[in-house]
Amino acid sequence: MESLDLLNFQLKSISRRNKGLLSVAHINAQSLNDSDHFTEFNSVFGESGFDVVAVSETFFNSSSTVDVRNYKCFNVNRINKNGGGVAIYIAERLKAKVVATSDGEANKPEYLLLEVKCEHENVLVACAYRPPKIGAMDLLTFCESTLDVIATNMSELVVEYGQTVAPGFSNHDLIYAIVDLKVNTPSKKYITFRDFKNMDPAAVAMDAEMLSWSEVYESPTIDEKLACFNSIITELMEKHAPLRTVAVKRPDAPWMTHDILLMISNRNKARKKHLSTNLPVDFEAFRILRNRTNGKSNKKCDVPVDISPNDLNQHYLNVSTVCNDNEVNNAILHYEALTEPTEEPFHFKYVTPWDIIDSITSITSNAQGEDGISVVFLKACLVQIVCVLEHIFNFSLQSSVFPCVWKLANVLPIPKVANPVNCKDYRPVSILCLLSKVLEKIVHSQVYEYLAQNKLINPLQSGFRPGHSTKTALLKVADDIRLAIDQRKLVLAVLLDFSKAFDKVHHGLLLVKMRKLGFSRSVIKWFYVYLCDRAQRVKLGSDFVSNWDFSDTGVPQGSVLGPLLFLIYCNDISDVISNCTYHLYADDLQLYLNFGVKSVTEAVKLVNADLASVLQYAKCHNLSLNIEKTQPIIYGSNTYLKILQKGSQISIDNIPVPYKDTVTNLGVIFDQSLSWTPQCVRVINSVFKNLAVVRRNFCYLPFSVRKMICQSFIFPTFDYSAALMTNLSATNCIKIQRAQNSCIRFVTKTPKYEHITPMYKELDLLKFTERRDLIICTTIRSIFKTAAPPYLLQMFTTSSSVNMRRNRQSSHNLVVPIHRTCIYNKSFCVPASRLWNKYSIHSYFSCSTANTLKRKVHTELMKLYD
Repeated sequence: MESLDLLNFQLKSISRRNKGLLSVAHINAQSLNDSDHFTEFNSVFGESGFDVVAVSETFFNSSSTVDVRNYKCFNVNRINKNGGGVAIYIAERLKAKVVATSDGEANKPEYLLLEVKCEHENVLVACAYRPPKIGAMDLLTFCESTLDVIATNMSELVVEYGQTVAPGFSNHDLIYAIVDLKVNTPSKKYITFRDFKNMDPAAVAMDAEMLSWSEVYESPTIDEKLACFNSIITELMEKHAPLRTVAVKRPDAPWMTHDILLMISNRNKARKKHLSTNLPVDFEAFRILRNRTNGKSNKKCDVPVDISPNDLNQHYLNVSTVCNDNEVNNAILHYEALTEPTEEPFHFKYVTPWDIIDSITSITSNAQGEDGISVVFLKACLVQIVCVLEHIFNFSLQSSVFPCVWKLANVLPIPKVANPVNCKDYRPVSILCLLSKVLEKIVHSQVYEYLAQNKLINPLQSGFRPGHSTKTALLKVADDIRLAIDQRKLVLAVLLDFSKAFDKVHHGLLLVKMRKLGFSRSVIKWFYVYLCDRAQRVKLGSDFVSNWDFSDTGVPQGSVLGPLLFLIYCNDISDVISNCTYHLYADDLQLYLNFGVKSVTEAVKLVNADLASVLQYAKCHNLSLNIEKTQPIIYGSNTYLKILQKGSQISIDNIPVPYKDTVTNLGVIFDQSLSWTPQCVRVINSVFKNLAVVRRNFCYLPFSVRKMICQSFIFPTFDYSAALMTNLSATNCIKIQRAQNSCIRFVTKTPKYEHITPMYKELDLLKFTERRDLIICTTIRSIFKTAAPPYLLQMFTTSSSVNMRRNRQSSHNLVVPIHRTCIYNKSFCVPASRLWNKYSIHSYFSCSTANTLKRKVHTELMKLYD
């Protein structure tokens, strides 16, 4: 041990006197596969301070422990024979990627090449091992008389090199070199946060009760009122949840994502509970979380050094510009000419304390905006401050003003890909002030209520509306296609995509449209102040902060009102669609047109005419169509598709767009004949992929946890498109059922060839086809109970509305639509009508909840397994 301590001391001395320079070491370990020997290696090199430690003859295999503290390990193991193997340990603060490796075969040279990013340039680092009697190496040329060497092509930058004995560790000397290249040295990092965990809510409420808010009431402007309020709340937070600054002892590991930190926190809570109760069930919960936390993620959370925060902020703001000034100005003049002076039916209502309490208690995120106010703290003293908030909110709405601090957004760049390198690889997530979102929720409720009651929202818009969803939109489109096929027709459909649509909303045009919809001048003025002069900056920690900059267009990202304002902005897009049927989901638009098999040329002309109108509409609204993501497809029966001759082509702005065999529509794959085979493949692959993930910890998961994982993590994959796939072929049904059977075998540990149906009954779970029937029942109940969405409700007809004579059937039964083909016989509306009648779903409306119906139908379906 004394020799190991001496070696560790020597390495530390070398790295300290060359701090900031690239330090490289190599050792022939002569096997690290032995646990004691690896422990010695970890103790010597874990705190050595060297940037690169190359190791030959590691003897590692697939089950070996390779991690060394403060280092990332890259290794190549010998695969068909013991011994050999090379590894390179890179300091955690440096970035590295593999360039080339040997194949791991014995009796061949073994090597590993990495690209290591220093402060200003990249360096190629290699570790190579030539087994005895192999001959010369092609990778590098070594001196024949030297046992271990460090070779470099930049000898002029080497400031120190040498060797030192490593007795007790290896028969080979350790060799090292110091290169005059600057490397990233970790600076001491501090984090500052408020300690809400140790806050006493009762004490907060008591102190808030004693505060004087007279200065808030007496201030003349909204900004002064809010400044006083924020100052008082901040002082209260300083007393009960003071800021704490903690030094981070070591740099963050690059794989330490937010999700992993959350898992570690949950694991620690479970451990604390286990230690306090000492119950087996609590130990089991802790063990599951402990083993789940041991995994690592490769997702990077940092931003490359060549991307500055100002560059990133400008990249986001460049989208928020006016591209078509003349077209937009002409559109504004057009809508102003259409706007008639009305009696201004919509004014803001008075905000009550109950409105504020409901809005704040519904917020679950504790993200803090520029004002630093936390929802956790506000909830602790909500009763005491609600009257003050009532005064501020009503002053804002009645005076048509909006606080400046609420217009500031901190943008958090979130990676969209595994290894982001460009600005476009980051998705902006805006963090707004809490109280801004509270007021927005109240305004949203009033505005949406007015629009819904007066039926001012496009009836075929399914985005951001209660009772509407991607599922209801897909059911509508799929049934329209099936009805056309039943009528011996084909359907030409085009799925359109608008690029960055929310960021390109023109404020002036939006306000003119709101005026046309009957919003009062005071409301229009409030929205004008709300939208203009909004500023944002990119902020990722305390070191990565950009300057504030203003956005000219777009609805605020991350806001409550943003989606609703966009719906108002594009509400009249259907006015320019003359020939096609359409459906909208937020900024996703799909057009489709029925035609006879011999009329494809005429159909293409009609669709192209509507596409030209939509393109002109987009230009007038400062929007842009993403032609690369446009998806044209022709649906129909297999018979008609075979004889169809595609002569004309879909084109947008004189750019031809090729037809697709399959399209992805709101997350579901549509094929030309609606057989759903590609969607089935996607579902099955997703299920087995998720099963493979959870099976890694199979031995640690008790029965209850395995069942919960399948029900909450895997089964939703089946459920999302189940109501669509009512016409699945027997083959596809069997394939999906086998995938679900694999989940049940995972839960119950049932062997592969043992009958699985008894397990469904034991678990009280339904197979896919019965589960699909249950989903259809709950869906149609929701449609009739809420009368939303109307476009699905009108697909159904009750017996009483078509037959006035008394008969044995209930007047609440639904009429099964007349159909000619099997594909429409298995569309959504036909099976839904039959299931409605079979289970008398209308009887569960008056005093029953959706869960009552669900339990009843579930019980009836489970009887099929008796």
